[in-house]
Amino acid sequence: MKKRCFLPILSGVFAAVILILGGCGLFVNKNSNTNVTTSANSMLDSRIESAASETVSSAPEYKPAKATIGSTGDILIHSPILDAYNFNGRYDFHEMFRYVKSYYQSYDYMVANLELTLGGTSRPYSGYPTFNCPDSILDALSDSGVDMMTAANNHCFDLGEDAFFRTVKTLKKSRLDFIGTRQNMEDKPYIVKEINGIKIGMINYTYQTPTSDGSKALNGIPVSKAAAPLINSFDYDRLNDFYKELSKRISEMYQDGAEAIMVYMHWGNEYWLEPSTYQQKIGQKLCDLGVDVIVGGHPHVVEPVELFQSDISHKQTICLYSMGNEVSNQRKDRMDMTTGHTEDGLIFETTFERKKDGSVTLSDVNILPTWVNLYYGSEGRRHYEIIPLDKSQNWSNFGLSGTADAEASYERTDKLVAKGIRKFKTQYQKVDLRPEATKNGGSKTVITDGASITFGTNTSNAADTDVSGTSDAGTNTKASLAVAG
Repeated sequence: MKKRCFLPILSGVFAAVILILGGCGLFVNKNSNTNVTTSANSMLDSRIESAASETVSSAPEYKPAKATIGSTGDILIHSPILDAYNFNGRYDFHEMFRYVKSYYQSYDYMVANLELTLGGTSRPYSGYPTFNCPDSILDALSDSGVDMMTAANNHCFDLGEDAFFRTVKTLKKSRLDFIGTRQNMEDKPYIVKEINGIKIGMINYTYQTPTSDGSKALNGIPVSKAAAPLINSFDYDRLNDFYKELSKRISEMYQDGAEAIMVYMHWGNEYWLEPSTYQQKIGQKLCDLGVDVIVGGHPHVVEPVELFQSDISHKQTICLYSMGNEVSNQRKDRMDMTTGHTEDGLIFETTFERKKDGSVTLSDVNILPTWVNLYYGSEGRRHYEIIPLDKSQNWSNFGLSGTADAEASYERTDKLVAKGIRKFKTQYQKVDLRPEATKNGGSKTVITDGASITFGTNTSNAADTDVSGTSDAGTNTKASLAVAG
């Protein structure tokens, strides 16, 4: 179990007790006359009714618990990164995570997206367009504090069937959990992980490339019949099939003891700073199915946070549409998109809490922006370092010669996500963001039940283009980005 050392605890939570759900066993697709039976909602109903009857008869008291999950974006190892960390044929990627390592390790469970294959040495290591990375990337991730990889994405079949199965087998032998892909049909397509005594169901899906015959393809590469059922994926043109499958998986996760559900979606449009209409519609459907948290990736830029509510599942769902790149070589001076957004990433913090009545709710969310610093050392070698843009820290301690680019990255991420995080806190945490509660020269002081946190200051309490070329530590007082400016 990881020791949490810095995340502020907000005691004001949005929890509302769901009493009785009636007549909501059907999920209605408004785009057609098809009624999609949601067994997930039925399972949710039965769990709530059972809990209600037990409360009336025995009124058990549960031990309160909290579990905080950190999620971050794409681990995208382009060819220049491979070259930078090739030491006479031995690849060591630990340096990339040295400044963010203590943050990863502080979470009770840490998740990242493995956007590559581990095809081995039978073929050359490579970046875009078909990624083949040394196995040692897993050691660097695990040693830095990552616990689980999401593996279903548009690059997981880059090198065909043999490399796909080798990647899965290598992940199985590692110290990391993984979801989205599996070795055989006997392996479950999801994980139910007990974290600090709270069981969280997690599943990962990626979009497919459209095909005329409905067969599975990723990035235009046909997926073999042997591998196709082992990759969790969905077709934008057959979303009802996806909803039926996900409903079944949610029911299975509940049967395996899950008390909350997180879905990691590889979706959307590359380099868009706003979600597509498809993403918004899918987000609402997942809320209707009872999902608590949606965590997105694929666009290679950070996208906004949105809240969904459902009269079907009686759920409130928070959705981060895209986490951006955690590490890549997509530099602004080598991209058509010259704004710098492809250099930005974040850690999405989600805290689940069990109360004395046994109910488990999403009690807190926060975002810590990150930025990839690229510089050349005295030996002429490139260095890629993920910088945690923690406002409670002196960023010069992260090896920065100047902070202008890091500040610009922070502001870009703040502009995209602060509104959604603010909405979560005002609606579900009873925080006070009225003008008279604003302190410290324009920063926001949020007041919860007995805890105050100032955001926007230095203190707190409580597509994958290779773009090759020659362009140029957490503590107990970490202040995550939640509301700024």
